[in-house]
Amino acid sequence: MKTFHLKDDFGAIGDGVADDTLAAQAWINAAQLYGGNAVAPVGKYKTGPLFATNNFRMIGEGYASAQTYPVANNATVFLPTANFLKYTAATPFTMENIQINYPPGPCRYTAIEIDAPVGAINHDSILRDLFVINANIGVSAVRCARFNWDHIVMEGCQAASAYVRNLTNADGGDQTIVNSVFSGQPSGGHILYGSGGGLKIANCKMNGGNCAIYCSPDPGALAGFGDLFVTGCSIEGCTYGIIFQRGAAHGTFGTVCITGNEIAGQIAIWARDDGGGNWLQLVSVTGNVIIGPTGMRWEIGDGIIATGNSFLGSSPANRIIVGAGVANSIFVPNTGI
Repeated sequence: MKTFHLKDDFGAIGDGVADDTLAAQAWINAAQLYGGNAVAPVGKYKTGPLFATNNFRMIGEGYASAQTYPVANNATVFLPTANFLKYTAATPFTMENIQINYPPGPCRYTAIEIDAPVGAINHDSILRDLFVINANIGVSAVRCARFNWDHIVMEGCQAASAYVRNLTNADGGDQTIVNSVFSGQPSGGHILYGSGGGLKIANCKMNGGNCAIYCSPDPGALAGFGDLFVTGCSIEGCTYGIIFQRGAAHGTFGTVCITGNEIAGQIAIWARDDGGGNWLQLVSVTGNVIIGPTGMRWEIGDGIIATGNSFLGSSPANRIIVGAGVANSIFVPNTGI
């Protein structure tokens, strides 16, 4: 596999002042032509928007894990002045050991967008050891399946840390987000789940903002969506933990497993009735620690099993609130103090 160096081969300056857009785009073009490695050494690379349409690997030399701007001098840091990278291909893309910093203040840009041509699906893309600061949206998956995001850190994203959907095949997926940290005050949620199937979120930390995980069918999706698995996560400092809201006239959302998490919020789990019928089906919520004034609020749902959970800080009447739209469900036994 051929390797292309951003500084040595394409003359990028990497001082945080010079515009390295042309060098970075030429670097990407060469790597994707051969399906090779695009290697960026330690530096601060100021760029405009970058684009790719074929598989390659973007590899840095680590991130500083610091919220300063532009950042310390011991990491591979990109300082975009627009959307950083739009990758559009059915072939996989890998990014690792990269930091992407936007300056403090309002931001309208998406750091990374992974997509495929209309009618196709991007498969098997990988994000690993990635740090994004102050983007509007950290990572957006548009027509994606079977991706693996491992140890990504999203700090201060303003609309969403991650937006996951598959507009080509609303039920297709089998993707994972693991060992990751999302913090800040996003207005939408840390993880917005709009369409796709088999999303597993495991061993993640989510702190702050309106909602940790917000599930609602994307208006551009072709049908309903599911499955969703959330396990081993810590959700704190969010107004709401996990929300299910239909929001669009699509099919059902089914096969949800929420187990072994700590979920704290004003409402930890909320299935909202927006007049769309009983579209949420087959939900298992077991073995979680639920913290806050309202534990679960089920306004709709068919086939909910919520047992073996521990409730802290809520009165018995507010641990599990069940609306008239819920059918064929079990809500005992649970414990609380």
